[in-house]
Amino acid sequence: MLAAMSEEELKRIARLEIEEIFSKGNLDLVDEIVSPDYVIFDNGRAEPVRGRESLKAAVTAMRSSVSDFVVTVDEQLAEGDTVMTRWTATGTHTGTLFGFAPTGRPITMHGIDIERFVDGQIAEVRSIWDTYAVLRQIGAVDVDIDV
Repeated sequence: MLAAMSEEELKRIARLEIEEIFSKGNLDLVDEIVSPDYVIFDNGRAEPVRGRESLKAAVTAMRSSVSDFVVTVDEQLAEGDTVMTRWTATGTHTGTLFGFAPTGRPITMHGIDIERFVDGQIAEVRSIWDTYAVLRQIGAVDVDIDV
């Protein structure tokens, strides 16, 4: 068992997942910082993504659907073995996304990931992001909701 990592070190690793793996497509890093038992519960997916290879496939699919995909970390909080990361992603819809043909439209999405660590690796992620806003931006829905 590895020695407990500091909250700052866990935040650094969570930042690597977002900035290196998702934003830059550095898939080699997955095997280093992601647990073999990794699972991500993502409100934009019907089923969780499980395991390193499935994560690599999901990142590849997103990066091929949204060219110039960049994710930036806006804020991080950590407590114990858990890190919360608030992020913003931008890019251009140039490939099939959620079954919708490319539109060439720019998109911006905002989200929060809650990452749980086991033995210094990311074991579980709860990803919550504004799926509806992305669908509006690519023209998949054109209903404004006024509350």
